[in-house]
Amino acid sequence: MADKQKREKARLRLGVRDFAVPLMRTGSLQRSGTLGFSIDVGREIHQAVQEDLKEEHPGYSAELHLADTLALAELELTVSGRVDGCFRQEITTLEEIKTSYQIDRLRNELENDPEHPYLLQIRCYGYLYRRTYDDTPALRLRLICARSGRQELISVSYDEARFAAWVTERCQQLASLYEQRQQDKKRRRHFARQVSFPFTQPRPQQDQLMQYLDEHLPNAKRLLLQAPTGLGKTAGVLFPSMRFAFKKGAPLIYTAPKNSQFKLALDFFSLLGESVREIRILVLTSRQKACLQDAVDCRAEVCPYADGFYDRLNLLESSELTGQFWDRSYFQSLGKEKELCPYELSQETLLDADIIICDYNYLFSLRGQLMAKFKESLVALPKPLLVIDECHNLYQRVMDNLSPEMNLSSMASEIEVSQENEVLNKAESKLMRQCLAWLQKQYDARSASGEVQLEEAGFHALSERFAALLLERLQGGEHLDLEHPLVRTYLIWVEFAEMILLQEGRRELVCLAKTASEGSSLKFLCLDPSFYLKDLWSDFLRVVGFSATLKPFAFYQKLSGLSDSQTVTAEFASPFPSTNRKIIAIPQIETNFRRRELHFQRIADVIRRVMPLAPGHYLAFFPSYRFAQAIQNELEQDALDWQIVAQKSEMRAQDVDQLLATMKTIDQPKLVLAVQGGLLAEGVDYKGCHVKGVFIIGPAVPSFTEERRFMERYYQQEYGDGRNFAYVYPAMSRSIQAAGRAVRDQSERAVILLMDPRFLHKNHLDTLPKDWLESTSNGFRSQQILQDISSFWLRSSAELTK
Repeated sequence: MADKQKREKARLRLGVRDFAVPLMRTGSLQRSGTLGFSIDVGREIHQAVQEDLKEEHPGYSAELHLADTLALAELELTVSGRVDGCFRQEITTLEEIKTSYQIDRLRNELENDPEHPYLLQIRCYGYLYRRTYDDTPALRLRLICARSGRQELISVSYDEARFAAWVTERCQQLASLYEQRQQDKKRRRHFARQVSFPFTQPRPQQDQLMQYLDEHLPNAKRLLLQAPTGLGKTAGVLFPSMRFAFKKGAPLIYTAPKNSQFKLALDFFSLLGESVREIRILVLTSRQKACLQDAVDCRAEVCPYADGFYDRLNLLESSELTGQFWDRSYFQSLGKEKELCPYELSQETLLDADIIICDYNYLFSLRGQLMAKFKESLVALPKPLLVIDECHNLYQRVMDNLSPEMNLSSMASEIEVSQENEVLNKAESKLMRQCLAWLQKQYDARSASGEVQLEEAGFHALSERFAALLLERLQGGEHLDLEHPLVRTYLIWVEFAEMILLQEGRRELVCLAKTASEGSSLKFLCLDPSFYLKDLWSDFLRVVGFSATLKPFAFYQKLSGLSDSQTVTAEFASPFPSTNRKIIAIPQIETNFRRRELHFQRIADVIRRVMPLAPGHYLAFFPSYRFAQAIQNELEQDALDWQIVAQKSEMRAQDVDQLLATMKTIDQPKLVLAVQGGLLAEGVDYKGCHVKGVFIIGPAVPSFTEERRFMERYYQQEYGDGRNFAYVYPAMSRSIQAAGRAVRDQSERAVILLMDPRFLHKNHLDTLPKDWLESTSNGFRSQQILQDISSFWLRSSAELTK
């Protein structure tokens, strides 16, 4: 009988803070309300105390480095860290400094919890010191009140044999976790060998897309792919990407700008059938959406799903985490059954998932913690492969995330109201007023162009006082939700602090003073997110971004931080014959802001005359809601044979579903008026909705604001193409996305009318898909629009009856 293959020994390196934690978490969720951020006001106190101790005690040394390698049969673990203080006297004493606003409360916690992390940490330092110097030190904690400066010393008992046993058990726990991760890799590799494409025959261009990925994924770190609507690009990208990731034993992350766009990915994974049964597919959702209570309040005393969370989690068997998809409904159902917070339960399973589906913000915002969890894992995880859907939206989303704004007028009003209602105490009201005064001073010192140079010393001093006040409330056991004025202001203040750190030495971030109808404000403006994004890409095994609009590639590459030699680009043609679609430009109609009003009647006339040529539904996409309303008013002056459905700014995903359901028949033809870049223009599949035509009423050019002018100047200096980068390319992306709502499968036919002369300019034509350009020999011009459209429908009818 062959010898058993020797199992690979786990080799890990951990800091003391990661190693010295309780073997089993117990008790309730510990959160400061729903804030989800940490406040560290003890650092300066910590350093000041160390300096004082150096002067008072000649044998004292701060930040003593200790490390040792612990070897077990299945694990080789190196633990290291710096103990806050070491007193080398007759008996060596090691000391950790801990700061709190309520040291009496902290002392009680230490007395009642023998596995408190603070106790485990100082004992771990004692263990390392003993192994390094063959000397058993005395151990203690120095508790310091952040408010008064009062200090209290607490001696910590140390039993060498007992703690050595604890260390052995902790090492065995880590070895088990290491083995679990190895099994995850093995399972994924097995799946990569077993899975097959769920369709009998891929579409020709879909097949080309998958072949391209199979060919380039082994060598190219990053890929940007433009593929048109109807090609089946989601399945065509996900299948080879998933197979490549799993061959490497790595998980796959799929991200999209909206939760409503997850459906295509989920539909694809569900088609994989029995072969996917053991693959763990996790769909992340927000705390607010996952919550089982009427209001989000994560305090154990008010939430039964937070109270005793870890006690009940410890009783949950891994076999109870079953099912093909771990989504919100799954965690809510399990949470109700086991009395566990659904959101926290989903976070507990994050590193066990093979496929993670999430919104952009989990990865590309300063608050996004998804990749931090991967990098902070005690056992090193393989880098995930990242698939980015609707990748043309990425740069703008990150720009928005890195552009926080403080409204001075709103802040002043809130201070008054909060003081009248006694929401803020005197100290808090005073600090809020000082913050407002500081902001107003920066606003008043703006340059002629509106740019502001923030006085950082004053800002950081206020930040420390702000954090101290807030932490004092929280450590007093008070609940503060996100709507509390102190919390809301502090969160924006923290965003500004992060921007100040990011801005140092960078031209890509500017702070502006703005005046608008909403009042005066200070806003950080991100001009170019590439500096932020390019540092993220190294966290992933591979990055595959895809969309129907990624031209010109150079624009999206540069602003997404993907313009290096590691990135390859490719464009794929539509799988449908060009004869399925008739594209006509109408340059006689002008839609720019200054002249559009003169053409309202002509736009309405075109719609009235085109719609009767083929029965069905039509979509009209505008640069703004106001423009759409103006055309609706023109159309409704006469009796219509069809219904007008106008998009509302507050439209929700369920409203979209209801609209699509009514479009499955043509009993009552509809004209849908919507905005380019909106909910109805991107990420919505009108397949089977009898869409016979799409009217694109002008490119949706961004408004000529002061912010946009800053962008144009920056892009001109940095890339030599200011106007196209700031206006043309963003506008055309929206127009092309909107036009792509028509012709969703082989049987569908539609006309696309582009109303504006700018659609025929070269810089606009450069953004169009190549199959659009190949399908026309006259540049979309027509001398007899209605006749050409009628002829198109006659040909289409003849082809369908063959």
